[in-house]
Amino acid sequence: DGSAWVKLEEAGVASIGPVSAPLRTVTLHGFSRPLVNANYTERRQQQWLVNSRETYWSEDGRFFLFWCNTDLRWRGCTAKDLGRVQKGATISLFGAARGADILSTSVKKGWHEFANKTWNIVQAAGASVEPRAALPRTVTLVGFQTAGVNGEYKENRQKELLVNNREIYSSSVDGHFLYWSTEESRWKCSLFTNHQKIQGGKSLAV
Repeated sequence: DGSAWVKLEEAGVASIGPVSAPLRTVTLHGFSRPLVNANYTERRQQQWLVNSRETYWSEDGRFFLFWCNTDLRWRGCTAKDLGRVQKGATISLFGAARGADILSTSVKKGWHEFANKTWNIVQAAGASVEPRAALPRTVTLVGFQTAGVNGEYKENRQKELLVNNREIYSSSVDGHFLYWSTEESRWKCSLFTNHQKIQGGKSLAV
């Protein structure tokens, strides 16, 4: 009846699609440090997360990209700095434009790079994504008692729909969506009619 939270042992995520969801890869190019120009593949395991988000690692494991909550942008630094970054440090050697989605096709050139003791905008430096990285993922919920919650939700990364600078997952059938609650560090489900309120800071759920 909405008056209290109830834990349902049989309710949760039934599947994540595509069936074999490929790891996403971002390619950096145009930076003055040759080793920075490489393919970066996502890591979603707990030990690699920064600010509760996936990170992207170069093929040689020397550099990684992370979302900076303080600066609201993707930044990159050396692997040895992972522990400090996970504790809140904002150190980095390069970074995207403020607020840019690293998987957006609009994230191209004009990234920032720290060199000669100063930050510079390098017009030739930027990122590109593999076509498969743009394929939306899906999540299927089962076992919930609330009408309309169970079903498939598709990833949506449109900038105007982001919540807490993150993608949402929308149901095409019953008007619900999933969003990441920064305050509670978990995914929540709400009616899409609450979307603007949630974007404004409300923490609403069904």
